Amino acid sequence: MDCPICTNKISNACVGTCMHHFCYPCLLQWISRSSIKDKKIPDCPVCRKPIYEIRFDREFDIVLHGDEFPTFKHPYEIEIKMQKCSKAGLTVKNNIGPGVEIINVNETGLFYKAGFRKGHVILFINNIPCNNHKSTIDIINYNQSSKTPLIISTLTKI
Repeated sequence: MDCPICTNKISNACVGTCMHHFCYPCLLQWISRSSIKDKKIPDCPVCRKPIYEIRFDREFDIVLHGDEFPTFKHPYEIEIKMQKCSKAGLTVKNNIGPGVEIINVNETGLFYKAGFRKGHVILFINNIPCNNHKSTIDIINYNQSSKTPLIISTLTKI
């Protein structure tokens, strides 16, 4: 199966919220361009539905490439289990480099309890690049309302 973005055989297979398959690096590049330009939640290049989460599809890689195909993993990840009544307690701003920078963390919020502090940089939430503060907060709010855990990748170990 070919990636709809690069039109090559899919490698490091992933699916967006809508379940369309892509190469992970291709989808990251697509999301980076669209969310920086539009300052909104990125959309699927195939069906245009919002992408709130990207999941790796290891089984798809095995079918296409065999067992020996390496999968991509972010170096620093932490999981936060969201609850409807809990507050994230987080204020972020656009970072000069990659990701978004935390500028305030409420001591009673879930992010503080998970170890996040002012100055930490969030690179990805559920494998979606955090390119601007608005889409980052939208992703957190969506996952909070659906009680989906957040897998957060950071620039440094928390």
